[in-house]
Amino acid sequence: MIKRIIHSTYKELNSYWSYSLINLSKTRKYLVLGHNGFLGRNISSSLINNGNLVFAPPTRITLENLESVAKQYFTNDTIIVNCIASGVTPNSGGKFSDNYANAKLLEGLLEFFTKSNSHRFIQFGTVYEIDKDINTLMERVSYVNSKVLGSQICKNYAETDKRIKLIYLPTVLNHNQPEGRFFIDFIESSFGNLPFTIKYPDSKIKVVDYESFFRYICKVIDSIEESVYILSADATMTVVEFSKLLNKLLTKNGYHPVKVLMNKSHQINNNEIKFDDVFVKKIEEMIVTIAGRNL
Repeated sequence: MIKRIIHSTYKELNSYWSYSLINLSKTRKYLVLGHNGFLGRNISSSLINNGNLVFAPPTRITLENLESVAKQYFTNDTIIVNCIASGVTPNSGGKFSDNYANAKLLEGLLEFFTKSNSHRFIQFGTVYEIDKDINTLMERVSYVNSKVLGSQICKNYAETDKRIKLIYLPTVLNHNQPEGRFFIDFIESSFGNLPFTIKYPDSKIKVVDYESFFRYICKVIDSIEESVYILSADATMTVVEFSKLLNKLLTKNGYHPVKVLMNKSHQINNNEIKFDDVFVKKIEEMIVTIAGRNL
Protein backbone atom coordinates (compact mmCIF):
# COMPACT_ATOMS: atom_id res chain seq x y z
CA MET A 1 0.00 0.00 0.00
CA ILE A 2 1.30 3.44 -0.91
CA LYS A 3 0.49 6.25 1.47
CA ARG A 4 1.58 9.84 1.75
CA ILE A 5 2.37 10.75 5.34
CA ILE A 6 2.36 14.45 6.17
CA HIS A 7 2.77 15.76 9.71
CA SER A 8 1.57 19.33 9.41
CA THR A 9 0.10 20.52 12.69
CA TYR A 10 2.08 22.97 14.78
CA LYS A 11 2.31 20.51 17.69
CA GLU A 12 3.55 17.68 15.49
CA LEU A 13 6.12 19.86 13.74
CA ASN A 14 7.54 20.82 17.10
CA SER A 15 7.87 17.17 18.06
CA TYR A 16 9.41 15.94 14.81
CA TRP A 17 9.04 16.40 11.08
CA SER A 18 8.54 13.86 8.35
CA TYR A 19 7.21 13.97 4.85
CA SER A 20 7.40 11.12 2.42
CA LEU A 21 5.71 8.92 -0.11
CA ILE A 22 6.35 5.46 1.23
CA ASN A 23 5.59 1.80 0.84
CA LEU A 24 4.72 1.00 4.42
CA SER A 25 6.04 -2.57 4.17
CA LYS A 26 9.44 -1.59 2.75
CA THR A 27 10.25 1.90 3.98
CA ARG A 28 13.30 2.64 6.11
CA LYS A 29 13.25 5.03 9.03
CA TYR A 30 16.01 7.62 9.36
CA LEU A 31 16.92 10.03 12.12
CA VAL A 32 18.92 12.90 10.64
CA LEU A 33 20.93 14.95 13.14
CA GLY A 34 22.05 18.40 11.97
CA HIS A 35 19.19 18.48 9.46
CA ASN A 36 19.25 22.28 9.16
CA GLY A 37 22.78 22.37 7.73
CA PHE A 38 23.82 22.05 4.09
CA LEU A 39 24.61 18.34 4.29
CA GLY A 40 21.76 17.33 6.58
CA ARG A 41 19.11 19.32 4.74
CA ASN A 42 20.00 17.84 1.36
CA ILE A 43 20.46 14.28 2.60
CA SER A 44 17.05 14.51 4.28
CA SER A 45 15.46 15.65 1.01
CA SER A 46 17.16 12.86 -0.95
CA LEU A 47 16.08 10.20 1.53
CA ILE A 48 12.50 11.46 1.45
CA ASN A 49 12.48 11.55 -2.36
CA ASN A 50 13.61 7.91 -2.31
CA GLY A 51 10.51 7.00 -0.30
CA ASN A 52 11.92 6.87 3.21
CA LEU A 53 10.52 8.16 6.48
CA VAL A 54 12.75 10.88 7.93
CA PHE A 55 12.71 12.29 11.45
CA ALA A 56 14.67 15.11 13.02
CA PRO A 57 14.84 16.42 16.59
CA PRO A 58 12.91 19.67 17.06
CA THR A 59 15.81 21.45 18.74
CA ARG A 60 19.57 21.61 18.37
CA ILE A 61 21.20 18.69 20.18
CA THR A 62 23.51 19.70 23.01
CA LEU A 63 25.43 17.88 25.70
CA GLU A 64 22.61 18.83 28.07
CA ASN A 65 19.67 17.39 26.10
CA LEU A 66 21.55 14.49 24.48
CA GLU A 67 20.11 11.79 26.75
CA SER A 68 16.48 12.79 26.24
CA VAL A 69 16.93 12.94 22.46
CA ALA A 70 18.59 9.52 22.37
CA LYS A 71 15.88 7.90 24.49
CA GLN A 72 13.15 9.33 22.29
CA TYR A 73 14.63 8.74 18.83
CA PHE A 74 17.12 5.85 19.04
CA THR A 75 14.38 3.31 18.37
CA ASN A 76 14.28 -0.11 16.74
CA ASP A 77 15.41 -0.30 13.09
CA THR A 78 16.22 3.43 12.87
CA ILE A 79 19.27 4.46 10.83
CA ILE A 80 20.89 7.44 12.53
CA VAL A 81 22.69 9.84 10.17
CA ASN A 82 24.89 12.35 11.99
CA CYS A 83 25.30 15.50 9.85
CA ILE A 84 26.26 17.82 12.71
CA ALA A 85 29.19 19.77 11.32
CA SER A 86 30.75 22.17 13.78
CA GLY A 87 29.67 23.47 17.15
CA VAL A 88 26.72 22.37 19.24
CA THR A 89 25.38 25.83 19.96
CA PRO A 90 24.21 28.53 17.50
CA ASN A 91 26.96 30.40 15.64
CA SER A 92 29.70 28.31 17.21
CA GLY A 93 32.43 26.33 15.52
CA GLY A 94 35.14 28.95 15.26
CA LYS A 95 36.87 28.07 18.52
CA PHE A 96 38.57 24.82 19.41
CA SER A 97 36.48 24.56 22.58
CA ASP A 98 33.29 24.57 20.51
CA ASN A 99 34.59 21.93 18.12
CA TYR A 100 35.89 19.79 20.98
CA ALA A 101 32.40 19.89 22.50
CA ASN A 102 31.15 18.63 19.14
CA ALA A 103 33.45 15.60 19.39
CA LYS A 104 32.24 14.99 22.96
CA LEU A 105 28.68 15.14 21.67
CA LEU A 106 29.50 12.44 19.12
CA GLU A 107 30.99 10.29 21.87
CA GLY A 108 27.76 10.64 23.84
CA LEU A 109 25.64 9.77 20.81
CA LEU A 110 27.67 6.65 20.14
CA GLU A 111 27.51 5.59 23.78
CA PHE A 112 23.71 5.72 23.73
CA PHE A 113 23.58 4.10 20.29
CA THR A 114 25.56 1.03 21.38
CA LYS A 115 22.92 0.42 24.08
CA SER A 116 20.02 0.79 21.66
CA ASN A 117 18.40 -1.48 19.07
CA SER A 118 18.81 1.07 16.29
CA HIS A 119 19.84 -0.37 12.93
CA ARG A 120 22.90 1.70 12.00
CA PHE A 121 24.86 4.85 12.89
CA ILE A 122 26.42 6.88 10.07
CA GLN A 123 29.16 9.40 10.84
CA PHE A 124 30.71 11.66 8.19
CA GLY A 125 34.37 12.57 8.04
CA THR A 126 36.17 14.57 5.37
CA VAL A 127 39.03 13.67 3.03
CA TYR A 128 40.83 16.69 4.49
CA GLU A 129 41.54 14.48 7.49
CA ILE A 130 43.30 11.68 5.64
CA ASP A 131 44.86 13.09 2.44
CA LYS A 132 48.33 14.48 3.12
CA ASP A 133 48.33 16.34 -0.21
CA ILE A 134 45.49 18.58 1.00
CA ASN A 135 46.43 21.68 2.98
CA THR A 136 43.95 23.16 5.43
CA LEU A 137 43.41 26.90 5.72
CA MET A 138 44.34 28.26 9.15
CA GLU A 139 40.76 29.37 9.82
CA ARG A 140 39.60 25.78 9.24
CA VAL A 141 42.27 23.97 11.27
CA SER A 142 40.31 23.68 14.52
CA TYR A 143 37.28 22.40 12.58
CA VAL A 144 39.33 19.74 10.78
CA ASN A 145 41.06 18.77 14.03
CA SER A 146 37.68 18.24 15.66
CA LYS A 147 36.65 16.07 12.70
CA VAL A 148 39.84 14.02 13.12
CA LEU A 149 39.01 13.55 16.80
CA GLY A 150 35.42 12.62 15.97
CA SER A 151 36.51 10.10 13.33
CA GLN A 152 38.88 8.43 15.78
CA ILE A 153 36.12 8.21 18.37
CA CYS A 154 33.88 6.64 15.74
CA LYS A 155 36.54 4.10 14.73
CA ASN A 156 37.07 3.12 18.37
CA TYR A 157 33.38 2.38 18.85
CA ALA A 158 33.15 0.61 15.47
CA GLU A 159 35.74 -1.93 16.63
CA THR A 160 33.16 -3.45 18.98
CA ASP A 161 29.92 -2.45 17.25
CA LYS A 162 29.77 -3.22 13.52
CA ARG A 163 26.59 -1.14 13.11
CA ILE A 164 28.71 2.02 13.34
CA LYS A 165 29.97 3.33 9.99
CA LEU A 166 32.37 6.17 9.11
CA ILE A 167 32.19 7.72 5.63
CA TYR A 168 34.88 10.13 4.41
CA LEU A 169 33.46 12.70 2.00
CA PRO A 170 35.05 14.80 -0.76
CA THR A 171 34.04 18.45 -1.20
CA VAL A 172 30.47 18.73 -2.48
CA LEU A 173 30.00 21.47 -5.09
CA ASN A 174 26.69 23.24 -5.42
CA HIS A 175 25.36 26.70 -6.24
CA ASN A 176 23.89 27.03 -2.72
CA GLN A 177 27.02 26.14 -0.76
CA PRO A 178 27.51 28.26 2.36
CA GLU A 179 30.00 31.12 2.22
CA GLY A 180 33.54 30.29 3.24
CA ARG A 181 33.91 27.49 0.69
CA PHE A 182 36.41 27.84 -2.15
CA PHE A 183 34.02 27.29 -5.04
CA ILE A 184 31.28 29.68 -4.01
CA ASP A 185 33.69 32.39 -2.81
CA PHE A 186 35.72 32.21 -6.03
CA ILE A 187 32.66 32.60 -8.25
CA GLU A 188 31.24 35.41 -6.11
CA SER A 189 34.59 37.23 -6.53
CA SER A 190 33.96 37.37 -10.27
CA PHE A 191 30.64 39.14 -9.87
CA GLY A 192 32.13 41.52 -7.32
CA ASN A 193 35.13 42.08 -9.60
CA LEU A 194 37.41 41.28 -6.66
CA PRO A 195 40.80 39.55 -6.57
CA PHE A 196 40.95 36.12 -4.95
CA THR A 197 43.90 34.94 -2.85
CA ILE A 198 44.87 31.27 -3.04
CA LYS A 199 46.97 30.40 -0.02
CA TYR A 200 47.79 26.82 -1.00
CA PRO A 201 47.79 26.71 -4.83
CA ASP A 202 49.45 23.28 -5.01
CA SER A 203 47.12 21.70 -2.47
CA LYS A 204 44.94 18.92 -3.85
CA ILE A 205 41.17 19.25 -3.86
CA LYS A 206 38.73 16.36 -4.33
CA VAL A 207 35.29 17.35 -5.51
CA VAL A 208 31.96 15.80 -6.41
CA ASP A 209 28.98 17.54 -7.94
CA TYR A 210 25.84 18.01 -5.88
CA GLU A 211 23.44 15.83 -7.89
CA SER A 212 25.62 12.74 -8.21
CA PHE A 213 26.72 13.01 -4.57
CA PHE A 214 23.27 13.06 -3.00
CA ARG A 215 22.02 10.37 -5.38
CA TYR A 216 24.93 8.09 -4.47
CA ILE A 217 25.28 8.84 -0.77
CA CYS A 218 21.75 7.59 0.00
CA LYS A 219 22.61 4.22 -1.57
CA VAL A 220 25.80 4.05 0.50
CA ILE A 221 23.98 4.93 3.74
CA ASP A 222 21.42 2.22 3.07
CA SER A 223 23.79 -0.61 2.13
CA ILE A 224 27.26 0.12 3.52
CA GLU A 225 29.04 -2.90 5.00
CA GLU A 226 32.54 -1.53 5.64
CA SER A 227 33.27 0.16 8.96
CA VAL A 228 35.22 2.87 7.11
CA TYR A 229 34.32 3.98 3.60
CA ILE A 230 35.89 6.66 1.37
CA LEU A 231 33.40 8.15 -1.08
CA SER A 232 34.78 8.55 -4.60
CA ALA A 233 35.32 12.03 -6.06
CA ASP A 234 34.32 13.18 -9.54
CA ALA A 235 37.66 14.96 -9.97
CA THR A 236 40.97 15.44 -8.18
CA MET A 237 43.15 18.46 -8.99
CA THR A 238 45.21 21.18 -7.39
CA VAL A 239 43.51 24.34 -6.21
CA VAL A 240 45.19 26.40 -8.94
CA GLU A 241 44.07 23.91 -11.62
CA PHE A 242 40.50 24.23 -10.34
CA SER A 243 40.72 28.02 -10.41
CA LYS A 244 41.88 27.88 -14.05
CA LEU A 245 38.87 25.74 -14.95
CA LEU A 246 36.50 28.15 -13.18
CA ASN A 247 37.99 31.18 -14.92
CA LYS A 248 37.73 29.41 -18.27
CA LEU A 249 34.03 28.73 -17.69
CA LEU A 250 33.40 32.25 -16.40
CA THR A 251 34.99 33.72 -19.54
CA LYS A 252 33.08 31.32 -21.81
CA ASN A 253 29.79 32.53 -20.35
CA GLY A 254 30.65 36.22 -20.60
CA TYR A 255 31.62 36.89 -16.99
CA HIS A 256 34.77 38.48 -15.59
CA PRO A 257 37.60 36.05 -14.91
CA VAL A 258 38.88 36.31 -11.35
CA LYS A 259 42.27 37.88 -10.74
CA VAL A 260 44.11 35.20 -8.78
CA LEU A 261 46.75 36.11 -6.20
CA MET A 262 48.98 33.36 -4.87
CA ASN A 263 52.16 32.46 -3.11
CA LYS A 264 55.24 33.38 -5.17
CA SER A 265 56.78 30.00 -4.39
CA HIS A 266 54.11 28.26 -6.48
CA GLN A 267 55.59 26.25 -9.32
CA ILE A 268 53.80 27.35 -12.51
CA ASN A 269 52.58 24.42 -14.57
CA ASN A 270 51.12 25.25 -17.97
CA ASN A 271 49.92 21.68 -18.61
CA GLU A 272 46.14 21.76 -18.86
CA ILE A 273 44.34 19.03 -16.95
CA LYS A 274 41.64 17.11 -18.83
CA PHE A 275 38.28 17.12 -17.04
CA ASP A 276 35.32 14.88 -17.67
CA ASP A 277 32.85 16.66 -19.99
CA VAL A 278 29.83 15.84 -17.83
CA PHE A 279 31.57 17.21 -14.73
CA VAL A 280 32.54 20.43 -16.55
CA LYS A 281 28.98 20.87 -17.81
CA LYS A 282 27.58 20.60 -14.28
CA ILE A 283 30.09 23.15 -12.95
CA GLU A 284 29.13 25.49 -15.78
CA GLU A 285 25.43 25.15 -14.88
CA MET A 286 26.21 26.00 -11.26
CA ILE A 287 28.10 29.14 -12.34
CA VAL A 288 25.16 30.30 -14.47
CA THR A 289 22.80 29.71 -11.52
CA ILE A 290 25.01 31.73 -9.18
CA ALA A 291 25.22 34.46 -11.82
CA GLY A 292 21.43 34.66 -11.87
CA ARG A 293 21.42 35.52 -8.16
CA ASN A 294 23.83 38.40 -8.79
CA LEU A 295 21.91 40.10 -11.57
